[in-house]
This record gives sequence, C-alpha cells and structure tokens, in this order.
Amino acid sequence: MADAPKQKLPKSDETFLAELARCGSKAALARAYGCVHSTVHQRLKKVRKRRPDLFAETEDGKEPVLIDEATPELQEAVWDRLRGKPKRLTWLTANLGATPEAVVESIDLLRRQGYEILCLGDEYQLMRVPFVDYSTMHTIGYPDDRIIRFGACSDSHYGSKAQQRTALHKFYALCEQLEIRHVFNSGDLVAGVNMYPEQPYEVYLHGADEQVEAAIADYPTYPGCETHMIGGNHDASFIKAAGHDIFRRVQVERPDINFLGWYEATVEIDDRLKVRLWHPKGGVPYAKSYRIQRLSEGIAHGPNIPHVILYGHLHSALHMEHLGMQQWLIPCCEGSTAWTRRLGLIPCIGGYIITILMDEAGKTIEQMSQQLIRFPELEKDWAN
Repeated sequence: MADAPKQKLPKSDETFLAELARCGSKAALARAYGCVHSTVHQRLKKVRKRRPDLFAETEDGKEPVLIDEATPELQEAVWDRLRGKPKRLTWLTANLGATPEAVVESIDLLRRQGYEILCLGDEYQLMRVPFVDYSTMHTIGYPDDRIIRFGACSDSHYGSKAQQRTALHKFYALCEQLEIRHVFNSGDLVAGVNMYPEQPYEVYLHGADEQVEAAIADYPTYPGCETHMIGGNHDASFIKAAGHDIFRRVQVERPDINFLGWYEATVEIDDRLKVRLWHPKGGVPYAKSYRIQRLSEGIAHGPNIPHVILYGHLHSALHMEHLGMQQWLIPCCEGSTAWTRRLGLIPCIGGYIITILMDEAGKTIEQMSQQLIRFPELEKDWAN
C-alpha cells in the first residue's frame, strides 16, 4: 500500500488531540499524516507541557486539582515563567495547573512587592528595563514669591561598604537648620547588584530586600522636608537582574520620599522655577564640564527648557552656566571603591545648598548663590 500523502499535523492542540484519539495511537496518526512516529511523539510532549488542562484525567483516573489561591510557591512559579517571552493567561493557567483567578492574584501580589510586570491584552511579561517617562512635568508648591532655596545630593549607595552615611545625615541636619523644605536627590539610592566585577566584595548588604530595607530605615528626614528623587543605574540593576523595582516599596513605606521616575525628571516649583534631575550614562570625562555641555545642548530648545539641571552619577562637584541654564554636578555620599580607584577618580562627598532669586515676572533667574558642603571620607562608615 502506498504511503499516505505527507501533510502537516493540526496547528490547534485541541484538534491534534482529537485526531490522535480518532486514530487510536501515535503510530496510526503518523501514518495518517505521512510523518515519522517521533514527530507525533515530540508534539504530544509539548502539548502535555503547555496545555495540561486538555488532558482530562490524571494517571489515577481522577480529575486534576487546580491551584485556586495565590500561594508563595505559585507566585515564584509565575515569576519564573514570566522571565522570558510574553505569556498568555491561558498558557500560564495550563502550565501552572492553576485557576485564572489565582494566577492574576499572584501577578498583582508580585507587582505590590516591586516586580515590574507588563500587561498587553491577555499577555504578561516581566520587564527587565525601567520605564523612562520623559514628558511628565512634576509640580511642587513653594511659599515665597521670589526666593527659592533647596538642597541637592545624590548617590547614597545604601549597601556599599564605601557608603558615607555620616555625610548624608550631616547634610540633612544642615538643611534642617536652614529650614529647607525640599531636597533633590539625583539617583542611586542603593548599591545595586552586578555593577562591576569586584562589587560582591564591596557590599555589606546583598540583594534588593536588604538594601532597600536599610535605605527605608536610615535615609534621613525631618519634619516639613520632602525628598524628590529619581532612580539611577544602580537602583535599576535589580530590574535588569530580576524585574524588581525597589521604589515601589520605598513609595509605600517612606511617604516623605517623592519618587519622580527613572534617570531623569523635571520639577516645576510653584509655576516658576524648572529643575531637572538627571542621572546620565557613562563615566567621568577628562574635563568635568564636557558632560554638562553635551547633555544640556540636547535639551536647549523647546517650551520646557529647565532653569536648573542637577546631575548625579558622576560623584563630582561642579557648577557652570551653559546656554542660559544653571547646572551642577552633584557630590555623592559614597567613598572610593575598586572601580573608582582603577579609574583614578577621587569622589567628592557632600551636597549643595542652592538659593535662587527669580525676577519679578517669575520667568528667569535674577540672582543665584550656592554652598558646596563637603565632608571627609570615613572608613567603615557603614558600620556606624
């Protein structure tokens, strides 16, 4: 008897199983479709893995019992499945042996814990890069008509053995003495993970939970003060590693910290002064002013040109005016690390206190004064 004409197996898993039942065996189905037995066998294995719900009975003849609540084990399993390509809800329920309600509840709980899970229609995916919002203008009030004073700090790196927490607390204490209501932080609240080869030896807190718990418990505050903060590349390392956004928890447990977004954000103070926080990419150039010039030239046009730009990340101190914008490299609160020593860089530890006098129309800066607050590097300051 001539071989059956060769044709593709049914695309639908349901149709494939129906054909298998009609033919009675894998060998018979292979003959009916003119393919080899191994093709049918491999297809059946894949269907069993991704669609266990299509197999009505288990080996003991009983109906399979689906997980109907969001247990910690189910949450971990959902997180593991979402690390790759987007997954449909139907696939997740079938693959995990859980009800749709239990899977959706697990996803909601993971989001509350800080995991960045994107939903597109009925597909879910664990995001490994932060969402950067370039367009939102944040606003804060200010009581004075013309004089605006604020503090600026950056790069506290909680979890690093080079962390300079004494400097950070002394800076905030000075801000409190001066009755400063707003402090801007240009990123890198925590040390992060996998930032440079030697980093595992240079952190005293390992993992997102330990680092963010320390930051929540220890980051300074005082009555009447609000810290406005962006996320930096060290903060984002946990999103890259595991899809975990540390600022979801910070926002819940520290209402005095106003998270503005990732890498850059613009704040308008009382409809007068526009302050841009920026955590740029790359290392420190030979000339510190070079980075300021290049970055500011890209935003020197349009309706929302900032009056002030505060740069984090570079662990340096510098002020300059360029293209009509007052710009600062903001000092850090982390001392020397293996990375900075190899590059021959000496960090500037501290912050700025900046006072701005706006013109009567509230449109341009009429006068400006600044105080660079510097502190010496202390050894093992993280242990204090």
